[in-house]
Amino acid sequence: MNGRKTCIFAALCLLLALPSLAQNNLSAREQWAQTHESGQRALESGNLDQAESSFKTALSQARGLGYAGPLATSLHHLGKVYYLKKQYPDAEANFKEALEIYDEQPRRNSTVLMQLVKDYAKLLRETGREAEAFEQEARIKSPEHRTVN
Repeated sequence: MNGRKTCIFAALCLLLALPSLAQNNLSAREQWAQTHESGQRALESGNLDQAESSFKTALSQARGLGYAGPLATSLHHLGKVYYLKKQYPDAEANFKEALEIYDEQPRRNSTVLMQLVKDYAKLLRETGREAEAFEQEARIKSPEHRTVN
């Protein structure tokens, strides 16, 4: 009987903790959104060092969320910052990782994909890789990538 009471007590504790756990997860998403927004503002104002710092923090937060969207978005925007800082290898690594995450998703936002591919193609052209840029742009014209908005 004592084991059964312990099990019931543990289940009750878990049920009581669920709203708190959900709130913590929501707070983590809100925290990511705020950090990302801070990075966006810094990027728009031309403060690339602040944007880099914010997007690195947002990326770290996104990895903890377990959702593809915030992770791909953070990688994409950090890649933009590296591109603007002419740190092309870092920019390319971030763009590629964002594209890999995006490609694994069953439902895709074509607007987001188009911007990511355009940014990556711009980097490829900047580094003299026109054929690769053209190949990337072809992916957003293919029927398999014309999915959900």
